[in-house]
Amino acid sequence: MKNNKKFLSLIIIFILVETSIVASNFATLYDRDDFEVQAINSLALRSSNNGIFDSFPATKTSLQDALNRIDITKLNSYELKLYNKVLTMLDEKSNLYNDDNSSVNGDIIFSGSMRSYRTNSESLKQYELLEQYKDNLPWIDTRMQIDFGDYIYGYTQFEFQDENFYDYDDDVPSFDYNLHSAPFNDDSAYKLNSMEPLKIGLSAGSDNFNFQFGRNRLSEGSGVTGNLIIGDNFSRQDYISYTLYSGFFSYHMSLTQFDLQESSDEMHPVSFNNDSQYRVINRFTVTPLNNLSFDFYQGALFKTQYVDYRMILPFMYVHNYFNFDQDSSTKGYNDEANNILGANLKWVIMRGLEVNIETVLDQYTLATETAGVFPNAYGILFNIKNSISMKNGSLNNYIEVVYTSPYLYLNEKKDSIKVENYNYDWILGNYLSGDVDEISYSGYIYGPDNLVLAYGFNYLSYNEWSAGTDFIFRMDGTKGIKTDENSSVSIGVVDNTLFMVGTPEISFTISPNVSFDINKVIFFNGIFGFVGKINRFHDITSSVNYSIQGAISATIKLL
Repeated sequence: MKNNKKFLSLIIIFILVETSIVASNFATLYDRDDFEVQAINSLALRSSNNGIFDSFPATKTSLQDALNRIDITKLNSYELKLYNKVLTMLDEKSNLYNDDNSSVNGDIIFSGSMRSYRTNSESLKQYELLEQYKDNLPWIDTRMQIDFGDYIYGYTQFEFQDENFYDYDDDVPSFDYNLHSAPFNDDSAYKLNSMEPLKIGLSAGSDNFNFQFGRNRLSEGSGVTGNLIIGDNFSRQDYISYTLYSGFFSYHMSLTQFDLQESSDEMHPVSFNNDSQYRVINRFTVTPLNNLSFDFYQGALFKTQYVDYRMILPFMYVHNYFNFDQDSSTKGYNDEANNILGANLKWVIMRGLEVNIETVLDQYTLATETAGVFPNAYGILFNIKNSISMKNGSLNNYIEVVYTSPYLYLNEKKDSIKVENYNYDWILGNYLSGDVDEISYSGYIYGPDNLVLAYGFNYLSYNEWSAGTDFIFRMDGTKGIKTDENSSVSIGVVDNTLFMVGTPEISFTISPNVSFDINKVIFFNGIFGFVGKINRFHDITSSVNYSIQGAISATIKLL
């Protein structure tokens, strides 16, 4: 009798899955931190399957494909409850308007955030904070999502933000909050970001194809501390992308525009008449088994005023741009690009246990290309993830090791007057307002010349709250995180230094975090941590530095 009931429940769940797929918009987008994404990945791991394709924002097609591959006979009663909850969430209707052909969903959100630290030094740099600018909340923002039938999804998020933030390596005060000066003051033309959307875009597609363009936060890969090719290191990225899906093979292309760099740490204000930096990445994914997938990446970074249609074609620029010489504009070898390769493996080796390997090769060179360019700088990321099912949630653990060689992401070509040409490094950014820019690495958040060892755990409650702690040990060479110094230091004689350059800065971080919501109206996030450093700023004579940091934020949805 019990077996018959279980069989009947499985049949009902299968019908619900099929109904949800037919009744939903294929093109709806989800962020990496959304509860639906975390829940599906946890369920997939518990059923010995790969989860969602690690490309974000992810489409509902991608989420539902991962759900379809879950073997529900391997789920216990608590996991089946979560499975049904996710199905319901994916099929939720609009809260403003909906009919048979379209729907409108919108929110008005008030936010507050603050961060504070105590340190035995005078102050901390912006990049030393646990909570970066990209994660700061606006004091008010409006959001709207529109569905057109089952195949087109539009979204926008306008922010009203007091932009009293800081450059990448600015000293920051020990206490800061996002309402610390009135947004409508004499400098509001520079400080109030009311006319520039934080997110905006359109997604269109079916169960086999998706096309996106707009502004959003992007990331690619299965890393926890970061990813090697496309990292979520910016508050916004302007892009177009398209994806072809099938059960065995998928292809994804993204083209992202960044503002031109005028110097090592200064971006040119937005203008349609200036050159820009364009990052083009092609990803090819093969999934021979439900628990095994391989990704191959190839791409290039261009400095140009125009987007060429050939940029969006697979393999067109695999090696059309060579790296014969250290000069970027005098030799005429058409080497105005920085090429990159990558390969990933994702393997669920047993129920609840997943292995991920990411590799990247920058400035990859052929045997004939030996005229003074750093060859084949590389990086590797390895992690093991584990998920343990519990009564009302799942306990997720990870161990991660990352190594990036000293000249990864750094092209360091010279222009016609032998001045460093910053626009061929994978150091990218956007002009924001006034004299403030947002600059970071395209790939791994800490950049080149780094060794990172990390362990962390997170409890994901089925009631949509989570809590966890991360432990990170890091050795940072002088080519590491400080982007302004990277691009301004002459490379001198070409060598094959593997690890590491100069005196390494050594740090250890412990950072507990928590997030929860109350009736889907009030949302709270908090991160607290201790950071200890030896050889701060690569100075072997410096004393041991420590800081205690905290950042909290809360949002209230009015609709």
